[in-house]
Amino acid sequence: MLGALQILFLVDKMPETLRAILKHSHIQKYEYPLAIKMFSFTTACLAFLRTGKLYNWCNKDDGVIDVFNQTYRGMFLKFAFLYISESHDIKTINELSKRIENEAI
Repeated sequence: MLGALQILFLVDKMPETLRAILKHSHIQKYEYPLAIKMFSFTTACLAFLRTGKLYNWCNKDDGVIDVFNQTYRGMFLKFAFLYISESHDIKTINELSKRIENEAI
């Protein structure tokens, strides 16, 4: 359920960015399952929460959901930018995702 809410969050907060990455994902050379990738960022953010990597930020900002959303949005924006600018495709998408997760926190 949270993954679906995160997708709706991006649709609401960044419709133009989401349209651009969706359009890019429909080009045969660059196509990939966008929603699945977005769910994986939700999973990564949950892991960051569980392992305490967001603990100080959550306490400083007095809110888990805002920190969670900011982390999720940041990961997605970095993914969208790098996927397009570095010409990634379905073969390199997992490598790119791991790179983003490792650099996120």
